[in-house]
Amino acid sequence: TLVHTRGGWAFSYAPGEDDDEPVFRLDRHLFVPGEYVTVTEHDGNARPFRVAEVGPAILR
Repeated sequence: TLVHTRGGWAFSYAPGEDDDEPVFRLDRHLFVPGEYVTVTEHDGNARPFRVAEVGPAILR
């Protein structure tokens, strides 16, 4: 799940913040269900993700 935190955007794999993985510059992308967004990791590997669902951002 993509979540908006106080520090920006992050991938969250389980409830709580312990596993959250920060993602930078997501505000430069348009999220459309069925389209793809590529995230480049710190090691330079690009990972494509298909947008499955879009909902309102909830600050946690």
